[in-house]
Amino acid sequence: MMADYSGWQWLNPEFRNKISPKPINRLDRITCPTLIIVGERDLTYYHSIANVLKRGIKNSQKKIFKGAGHIVNMEKTKEFNHELFEFLNLVSN
Repeated sequence: MMADYSGWQWLNPEFRNKISPKPINRLDRITCPTLIIVGERDLTYYHSIANVLKRGIKNSQKKIFKGAGHIVNMEKTKEFNHELFEFLNLVSN
């Protein structure tokens, strides 16, 4: 999957859609329960994003998966599925 990903949009930023107002300034509008997932070995950049999301979304929880990188659902499948189903059970009750 990763080998087929060209990353074209990262190399051609002038073609990105400009969203206004910026989504980061509207995180407080998210009212549904939100699960934020990050791998322990993921890049610092993604940990920073997870922290911003956690601070900005009132009804959120953050889960860090030990020993995982960026593709947690593929690296730690059983643990990911367990946490996801626990979260979904919690919010559906």
